[in-house]
Amino acid sequence: MSLADRLRRIEQQQEEQRLATARVEGKLDTLLEALAAEGEEEQDEPTRSLDGELVPGERDQSQSLG
Repeated sequence: MSLADRLRRIEQQQEEQRLATARVEGKLDTLLEALAAEGEEEQDEPTRSLDGELVPGERDQSQSLG
């Protein structure tokens, strides 16, 4: 195999790796967007236990315990 053939093969492998990386990045961006949107939706709803009962949130630190 000549040097030119080897170089062509390496360049082809690099291009395939670039394309694969671009696909992974695209999927990662989609996943991050979905997770961000899911987090925004959950903020609007009260927190519930696994039984479906409301879970009290954090206490307002400005109010007394009594």
